[in-house]
Amino acid sequence: MNFNCKLWSISALPLLLVLAACGTDTASSGSGSGAEETGILGAINSVKSTLDSVGGISSASRKANQFMRKGPISLSSSLITPPNFGGDWTSSSAILDPENYPGETTRVSFKDFFGAQLDPDALTRPHPTPGSGDEHAFNALGRMKNALSILCAVGVGMDLNGTVTDSNGYPTDDSMNFTFTRAFLERMKSDCGFGGEVDSMEGRQLEATVESVTGEYDIKIHFDLFKQDYFYRSNSSEINILTAEQADSSGPTMRTILAYDLSTQVMRVDYASVIGDASSAGLEGHRLYYDAANDDGMLFSVIGQADSDITNKNVFVIAGKPNTGTAYSVSGKFTGYNSHGKYEACVLANGNMSTDGSRCTASATTVVGADVDAPIAGALDDLMDNQTQTNWQSSVTASKTLSWSNKTNMMTGAFY
Repeated sequence: MNFNCKLWSISALPLLLVLAACGTDTASSGSGSGAEETGILGAINSVKSTLDSVGGISSASRKANQFMRKGPISLSSSLITPPNFGGDWTSSSAILDPENYPGETTRVSFKDFFGAQLDPDALTRPHPTPGSGDEHAFNALGRMKNALSILCAVGVGMDLNGTVTDSNGYPTDDSMNFTFTRAFLERMKSDCGFGGEVDSMEGRQLEATVESVTGEYDIKIHFDLFKQDYFYRSNSSEINILTAEQADSSGPTMRTILAYDLSTQVMRVDYASVIGDASSAGLEGHRLYYDAANDDGMLFSVIGQADSDITNKNVFVIAGKPNTGTAYSVSGKFTGYNSHGKYEACVLANGNMSTDGSRCTASATTVVGADVDAPIAGALDDLMDNQTQTNWQSSVTASKTLSWSNKTNMMTGAFY
């Protein structure tokens, strides 16, 4: 995996971008130290493992190197009629490949498009011109996992430094200093899933401040140099995490909220980001619900331009049973397709369609999912109304949590 990170400029970038945007090998998440994972490290890897399992909604094999690569086509000559995907489900020139590097115009089938959205380890291709764009996560699962990887690295640093912790595994001091030693970097790779290219960070130092907070979280870890805040709670009944990262007026602004109820085994996650300056910003919003006890998962995503025009965005909902399902439901609207008309399907686990034009019916192995119009009129409308937010840290406090609690109101609950 190629980082090409330009680590000499680390002081000018959020740590999340220096590490996560360079690419983490999210396929690896087990502890290579042989030590029992406890505290922050154990909690984060438990969460990442659950996020990985949601990708099981589709077991379709993805063979990216076998895609028939094509450039842009004239969609007006082959528009499909909603709600049927028709031949574009398998046509290799249907929709822009989500794995494209910036400016790349390769197209793939909708089958491959959705397969990529359910692969927690999928990355964009690196730009062929060095310095013009590194590989990075692009889908809901990958974005959420990357947002947690830095907190995992903090757990590794605490372990190696012998940081004094309380009964909950929280640091007792009000500051922590980390040096990226060889041992630290090796543990980041084995425990947190980072690739070997982090070796170039050896010798770098990082200082974090820690304070106790009251509300939905117990502690706040702040990296002033990188404008990052991590709010955290982990106990026998729940894991709550809130992250906020900001670069500058023209850089990325990202926020992740995660609530994991260990008693009901229900995980809920929000991720939102605006990347780029006002004239060319990209907007992303992702939301995930997973009830592990009932093997019931759903996610929706919006990806596109940061403007008020919904037709400039791909918006879709995917729902299914990751471990016991035989098919998953899809509902989506896509830029350039039939005036942003709605397309739906019930898709077999191997990626082939069971029904074209309608979602799955409820059964022991399938779920209905949700109509994409619901989040467009609810949660995503709120996200678009607030996309000019340039300082999410100013509104991020220990009382900030998710505004929704189940699969129904996740479609309408506000992001802010």
